[in-house]
Parts: sequence; structure tokens; C-alpha cells
Amino acid sequence: SFGSSYYSDFMLCPQYHHYAWDARLESLQDKLSLVKGTAIHAALNAWYRSIGSTYEERQDAAVEALMKVIDESTIVEKADLYDALTTVFLEYTIKYGNIEKDFDIVRSEVESEIIINGARFTFRIDQLVQMNSRKLYYVMDTKTTSSKSFAQMYADVQNGIQYPGYVYGASRITGTDVFGVITNGVRMLKNENQFDRDFSAITKDRLQEFEE
Repeated sequence: SFGSSYYSDFMLCPQYHHYAWDARLESLQDKLSLVKGTAIHAALNAWYRSIGSTYEERQDAAVEALMKVIDESTIVEKADLYDALTTVFLEYTIKYGNIEKDFDIVRSEVESEIIINGARFTFRIDQLVQMNSRKLYYVMDTKTTSSKSFAQMYADVQNGIQYPGYVYGASRITGTDVFGVITNGVRMLKNENQFDRDFSAITKDRLQEFEE
């Protein structure tokens, strides 16, 4: 079975796709950018999954998830990375702490596969949420970068296969009409961290194209 990364890696670089998916070659050293992104993902997943607990309990759960990713990596300077990413996470929660009260978590960390025209498609989404003020359901995802602008990062995912796949899969397995994707954008720059949030509607035409 194939997921969105399989196809997006091929579109990004066929040679990389061959080494990663066909030859199954793995690096002996974890990429710092990948560890950063994975750690922030883990922290925010724990943060949203624990909605309903106290702020301190949610913060502790998120930081613990972040530390686990760093500890299990091959990165040497773990303490510096931990301090830097904890700062990123805390700045994020300060910016969006009040806005998130508009969300109800429907499903958390959904991993499944569906059959589309005889082919297996696997996918994993961070959160499926209901935004109460809009009465709409969204997949919530996190994207991290240290180089792209937010506009470029959003354009890349909106024009690719990943987001239609998320919405299509989430709708199929939950029986809910999922409207689109909320992207938590995190830019980790040398001298500052930047945060943004984007709401992307996935039209029925895009879902039809994905299915075909």
C-alpha cells in the first residue's frame, strides 16, 4: 500500500524516491530538520490530545513527547535542541492558547488505509477537529520549515496530493463531511520563531481528482 509521502517524494525527486522507497536505504545520522519537525509534531499532538486537562498537565505531556523524540534521535547536542524546541512550543501555545478553545477534538492520531479503485492508500492524520464557530470539520496538521515562506509552504501542500488524501480518508473512515485542513505553520529561523495558521478548503472537485 502507498501513502501520500510515496507519491510526493517521487514528484519532489525520482532519484530520492528510488533510494528511499525501492532500495530502502536509510541514513545512519538523523537529519536535524527532520528531528525538529518530528519533535514539534509530537508536542502539538500531545497538547491537542490532552484538551480538557489543566494547562500545566497539557504542557507537561507535550514537553515529555518532545523530549522523547530528541532522546531517541542520533543528534549529539540534545540539551541545546531540547531548549530551543521547548521555546518554540511555548511560544506557539501563547499565541494560539485562546483560539483553540473553539475546537473540539473528534479523533486524534488517526492511522488507517482505504481501497481506492483497487489500490490501497495509507494515511495518518494528526487530529480531526470540529471548529464550533464555523460548524465545520477539519483535519489539523502541522508543517515546520526553516527556509520556506508560509505562502510557499501552504502552496506546496495545497497543490499536492497530501491534503486531498487526508480529507478523503478522514471523510471515508469517520462518515463525516470534512471541509478541509487547518495547517499550523511553524518557521524556525536562526534569530526568531514565526507562527501562522491557514485554513484550506478542499473542494469536491479536488477530492474527485484524488479518487481518480
